[in-house]
Amino acid sequence: MRSFKAMRGLLGKWMETLLLLCFLCAELVPPASGSDQIEVCVPEGSDAILNCSPSHKTDLRSKMFDWKKDGQMEVFFYSNENHYSNGLSGQDPQFKGRVSLFEDQLEHGNASIHINNTRLSDSGNYSCIFPRLNSQEEIFFVQLVIQPIFRDRSAENRDAVSKIHTEILDSTDAGVPLKCEVHDAFPEPEVWWEDNEGKKCPASETRISKRGGQYDITITANVTKTANNLFFCVVRQKKIHHEKREKIYVPEKMFLVCKDHTWPVIEAGLIGGLIGVPIGGLIVGLVTPAVMWIKKRHEPGSKQG
Repeated sequence: MRSFKAMRGLLGKWMETLLLLCFLCAELVPPASGSDQIEVCVPEGSDAILNCSPSHKTDLRSKMFDWKKDGQMEVFFYSNENHYSNGLSGQDPQFKGRVSLFEDQLEHGNASIHINNTRLSDSGNYSCIFPRLNSQEEIFFVQLVIQPIFRDRSAENRDAVSKIHTEILDSTDAGVPLKCEVHDAFPEPEVWWEDNEGKKCPASETRISKRGGQYDITITANVTKTANNLFFCVVRQKKIHHEKREKIYVPEKMFLVCKDHTWPVIEAGLIGGLIGVPIGGLIVGLVTPAVMWIKKRHEPGSKQG
């Protein structure tokens, strides 16, 4: 029994040693050529360059290579000077007319491609495949990450707010009220007013209601005169990276009306001051002698008439 336990213990230590050796060997073996994945990050709408160059810088003008997205989508195919940019068919419609290579760099072993006007759908894993390069296959991997920006997506996303109602209300002492309304919105948007320089206008009133999972939002803001009197109602849906802006111009005369509202108050103050001073002086002039006369009559020794 003891010998069995001892053998079991030795076997356990031997297995641990073997696993450690396997781990060390795996760490020492270099990765296969082109197996490392490169990450490329660009903002949506900008251009992206996906690099691919064989290890031996072979002249690629008479070679064949194929760029694929996510293992199956045809991005760009090249074979002995024939490719998608000069009439070859088979390219996925998503990339048609947007992908090119650096033809003057092919002889130096550069098979990189250029994708212009990137879209969110371009994000993914790309592979640059050389099926018969120096009698063997070589594959290079690139992960493309498209960073979304806020822009108008109403033409491509049915959930994106497409209609914004704006209105100029009657002028007040606080400025010109601008009203912005959004109806049946989902996901819930943020709504605000801003001037032509992008400065937010504080809201004087905000109303939000929800019906059947959709939102109705009304924002009112009092604005004052600017250099061009242009203002924008901005609607932003963060979840779908959608932003729509509606421009409105406030006529100069609207701000003049605001000033006119303050004149009655100013005029009343001026008139009150102009009238009050003479009347006050008159009252003082009449009251003071009367007080002095009454005081004198009550002094001791004064004659009562």
